[in-house]
Amino acid sequence: MIRMVAKPTAEKGLVADLAQKLPGRGYWVHAGCLPNMATKAPRLARDMPAMAPSEVQAIAELLRQRVLSLLGMARKAGLLVQGFHKLKAGGPYEIFFHASDGAEDGLRKLRSLDRDVPVLRHFDSASLASCLGEEHVVHVGLTSSRLTTQIYGEVARLEALNGAMDQEFLKDRLERQI
Repeated sequence: MIRMVAKPTAEKGLVADLAQKLPGRGYWVHAGCLPNMATKAPRLARDMPAMAPSEVQAIAELLRQRVLSLLGMARKAGLLVQGFHKLKAGGPYEIFFHASDGAEDGLRKLRSLDRDVPVLRHFDSASLASCLGEEHVVHVGLTSSRLTTQIYGEVARLEALNGAMDQEFLKDRLERQI
């Protein structure tokens, strides 16, 4: 769920409160409903202009940056292990990240460590490396902690938002073809 708050300026509009700390009355929107919010929204958003697809994409990018910064915090807290051989030697893990541009063979090896641990592929190796202060990162594992739970929740919001954007894109394409 994403908390939406009315803009503090005179112009009508909503702001995504990803950190859930902005003042004012807000309401919670399921990330999958964000692209259609103008048609499904409660009273607060009925008078607001519809969100443009670029605004929804901007929210998705903010969520991506939030996850990457939380991964950096996990590294500093000692909750994050990177590199397949280090992952193999340690454990247990709650979440694995595998770079989206990493090889399928590496993904297979990562899954062989623990089949019950979810493997997330939302970031390329350059993004993972930059947030961790390394040159090249493909495999990352997170041990159990409150921060890991928070990262998993943020990734779930990102997945829901990306899924909704994909559905809207497909729906628009289907309507154009008919």
